Amino acid sequence: MDRWEALGSVAPAELRSAALELHWAVQLLAAAGAAFAEPVDDDSHRATTWHEGLEAFVGADFDRPYPLRAALRPHDLTLLVIDRTDAPVAELALPGQSLDDALDWLGLAAATYFGGAPPKLERPAYDLPAHPVADGAVFTRSVGAERRALSALYGSAASVLESVARAEADASPVRCWPHHFDVATLITLSRNSSGEADRTIGLGLAPRDADHDDWYWYVTPWPYPDASCLEPLDRGRWHTDGWTGAVLSGSAVVSLPTGERRAAVLAFLHEAIAAARSALD
Repeated sequence: MDRWEALGSVAPAELRSAALELHWAVQLLAAAGAAFAEPVDDDSHRATTWHEGLEAFVGADFDRPYPLRAALRPHDLTLLVIDRTDAPVAELALPGQSLDDALDWLGLAAATYFGGAPPKLERPAYDLPAHPVADGAVFTRSVGAERRALSALYGSAASVLESVARAEADASPVRCWPHHFDVATLITLSRNSSGEADRTIGLGLAPRDADHDDWYWYVTPWPYPDASCLEPLDRGRWHTDGWTGAVLSGSAVVSLPTGERRAAVLAFLHEAIAAARSALD
């Protein structure tokens, strides 16, 4: 099945539970990054990137003599440890396992290669939406269609954002952030005398939240401009309650024929980026 077809195989509003469970599963990669990667100020050592070949989220390189990374394959919810060639050297099917079980397994897998006692990994102290997994429940076994749709969603999002980022002079690497579980890049328009970014445009894909019933694409100018400066959009709409950004809903995307979905997302992103630039000028 084509990835842009697969992401619409389950209605966006029906992915909430599976997306929340996947959000919690991604904390395993963040925990591995916190324990084994070199810390960086922007917290990207706990973030992930999308690996097209593995169809998986991949964490930061371990800061150890033997280079390893943790990875998570959404379509079957499998936790991996991969080597420098991206080949899996260990894997654990998460369905039937608890979050603590998986953290212990990661520690044992690391000890196999690094020696010594298995380190105790801790899940990050992010404020995440509630889910039974957070309280010790095991990962579920019966959401295959939803997981395949989520894999298609995040894989297609990473691909689109990579293509946009390549065309921008000062775009950050495309990453999936474990706190909000959005896959995103940040375009820096200008910096102050200290070298800090003072005008930016963030763009990405986010799962359902308190403001939106399904996953959505967003483009956010910063600092937030006055609503009167926002140009009308042909696709999507402006969100101005609490934060300011252009939004294109998942339901709007999957309502289109499969062959038109990628082009529609790209058209939205390019139009919204241009509108955000204009609002920040």
